[in-house]
Amino acid sequence: MSLKYISYLFRLPVICMAIIAFLHSDYAMASMNLNAISVAINRDVCFDTFWNNNEYYQIGKTVNIVARQDGDKTYIWSNDLYVSPFVRQTEVIYTIFSKGGQSRVGDVVGFNTDAMRNTPFYKEQRNEVFLSGAERFSLHLPSDCTPHFSQDNQKKLLMLMCVMKGVVGELATPTGTGRHYSHHVKIIIANFNIDYPETYAFVPESRSFFRIALIDRDDPFSDLCYRYGSYATLDLSDTVYAAQVIPHVLKYGRIFWTP
Repeated sequence: MSLKYISYLFRLPVICMAIIAFLHSDYAMASMNLNAISVAINRDVCFDTFWNNNEYYQIGKTVNIVARQDGDKTYIWSNDLYVSPFVRQTEVIYTIFSKGGQSRVGDVVGFNTDAMRNTPFYKEQRNEVFLSGAERFSLHLPSDCTPHFSQDNQKKLLMLMCVMKGVVGELATPTGTGRHYSHHVKIIIANFNIDYPETYAFVPESRSFFRIALIDRDDPFSDLCYRYGSYATLDLSDTVYAAQVIPHVLKYGRIFWTP
């Protein structure tokens, strides 16, 4: 047997391990459905950037992420996706839910690394990501977060009716603030997509502003209206947050009238 052939036999296990590692990486990427996960994160980042005027995401840049899949959940970690000038480093951990080839963002937790690194909650959250099977990838964040809305369909119209129901219920509830409403009240509801975490409503007559939660962060594919009969509607009138969001509602809102 030639030395060349013996050398090849010694190298064969290394070659096989390299092939297995390559296939494992491809399998991990496929099983995680990274395209759907990337879309979900980018949509959530753009939602927060536009509607909440959050300017600390690294829009238009490529960031590093670590991902680990656990059943229908994928845990995502990044320390350069969100950069605040007020802290040295911010770590963000996403819980992504996948179903039927789609992914949606559940919980999002942000940490000031220096302040939180020794806390049990920080260690617990990081451990969800940095267990065996975690993979490192790159994610490119969009440079333009101007909202684009899907056309109305049965699902969206049902959600819209439920949003309206919640706002009308709030208007009918005595608030103790001295607000009085006429019989027919104009309500402007911000347009939304069915995977939005929340939407907003503005009542010009009283300057009332409401935030309406559309999803359960622990189960973002669930329909809160179907489960509870309505969406959680929070009155945030006369707040700095309302003043920031109302211009967006006026630009991208749809007008409705109470009965």
